Amino acid sequence: MKEFVIWGKENSRAEHEIVLVSGEAGIKSMAQAEKTIEKLKEYGCTDMRVQVIDFSNPESVNNLLINSIRI
Repeated sequence: MKEFVIWGKENSRAEHEIVLVSGEAGIKSMAQAEKTIEKLKEYGCTDMRVQVIDFSNPESVNNLLINSIRI
């Protein structure tokens, strides 16, 4: 199972990116995520990217956790 999370800035004045659309939105494919990004652009969101989390691949989840920890 893959989860598509869209990160970005809610407007051009925002300093930091946030989660704009989480996995709970039910995006099922990269094509659907790209369409969602186009819609978010209409609302003024900027600097967007899609993070794909593949829960069927344990290594993918491990790398996600390892890369999120900074010591």
